[in-house]
Amino acid sequence: THIFEGNWIYLAHESQIPNVNDFLTTTMGRQPIFIARNKAGELNAFLNACSHRGAMLCRHKTGNRASYTCPFHGWTFNNSGKLLKVKDPAAAGYPEGFNCEGSHDLTKVARFESYRGFLFGSLNPDVKSLAEHLGESAKIIDMIVDQSADGLEVLRGSSSYIYEGNWKL
Repeated sequence: THIFEGNWIYLAHESQIPNVNDFLTTTMGRQPIFIARNKAGELNAFLNACSHRGAMLCRHKTGNRASYTCPFHGWTFNNSGKLLKVKDPAAAGYPEGFNCEGSHDLTKVARFESYRGFLFGSLNPDVKSLAEHLGESAKIIDMIVDQSADGLEVLRGSSSYIYEGNWKL
C-alpha cells in the first residue's frame, strides 16, 4: 500500500463546503475524491469516479451541483452518491436486477469523519478511530478552534512555507 492511502489524512475544512450542493475536489494519495454537501446539509466523500467505467465526475476544484453526470455514458448521481438515471437503460443491455439496492451508487471514501470542522478520510476501512489517530494533536485543533466563539473559517487561497525538513515532519 501507499503511505497516504492507508491511514487518516486531512482533506478539508467544513467551511470550504458551506452551502447545500457545494462540492470540493482533492486527492487522497493518488486517488481523486470529492466531498459534497447534500440537500440535508450532510457531507459525504466519494471517489471521483463514475461507478460505470471510472470516468472523473468533478473536473473543477469547487462548485455547486445537486447532481453529477458522467461525461462518458451520461450516468447521473445525486450528491448523496445515489445513481439517479442512466441513458436508455432498455437498449443498453443491462442485466435484470441492474441498479438494485444501490449496487451502482458512487463509492464512498471508506472512512470519513469530522473533528471540530476538520474533515479527515481514509481509503482503508480498517484504521484505528480518528480520535486515536489524532491523539494529542486534537488538543492543538481544540486550541485553534476555541480562539473564536464563531469557530474557524478557511479563506480562499493558499500559503507556502520553506522549512528545513522533509515531508514526514
